[in-house]
Amino acid sequence: MLTVNSSDSESQDTSKTLKTPSTLTGKRPSLVSRSSSKLRRPFKSPLHSMRQNASIEDKPLLLDEVRCLEEKLEVLNKQIKELSEEYCEEELQEHIDKLHEYNEIKDVGQLLIGKLAEIDGTTTKAMYQEFGLDLED
Repeated sequence: MLTVNSSDSESQDTSKTLKTPSTLTGKRPSLVSRSSSKLRRPFKSPLHSMRQNASIEDKPLLLDEVRCLEEKLEVLNKQIKELSEEYCEEELQEHIDKLHEYNEIKDVGQLLIGKLAEIDGTTTKAMYQEFGLDLED
């Protein structure tokens, strides 16, 4: 008669089960302690370390830089004010309308030059040269 040792059957059962971190160490992994401890620590900002490194000798340089930046800001604000006073919205709209009109007239002129070139059996490039026009116009 065969007798089966209970410890042998248990070892066979455990060999078939998957090994997880909790089965290997005998403990369950604690998820909370890992992430929560990192959340409680202060953020290591590179700016924070730069502020600490600023020594007393750097203060005059920093104050000079601040003064230069304030002057630059003042100049830029002055330019913005001048530009906003020079142009009104109506004047800009008038320029836009004139530009549209110019482009329409130019398109008609190019169409006419193309038709003339077709009638003469030449290229538009030759027609531009005949009329003394620049190709870039």
